[in-house]
Amino acid sequence: MASQPVPSGRMLKIGEVIEQTSLSRRSIYRLMDAGQFPKSRKLSPQRVAWSESEVEAWKQSLRGS
Repeated sequence: MASQPVPSGRMLKIGEVIEQTSLSRRSIYRLMDAGQFPKSRKLSPQRVAWSESEVEAWKQSLRGS
């Protein structure tokens, strides 16, 4: 499996994503699985994070709906 390139900019921990989106951890992973939320990036064997710019773009897309 090829790793995804890590976008430039700040990376968010799950707690920060929850705080910024008001979604639960479970909802975030469900939306990711459905292709409706930005994918997390594996930073190390036991750590993932989300691109702040991708999460922000997702939030903006909701406002435009």
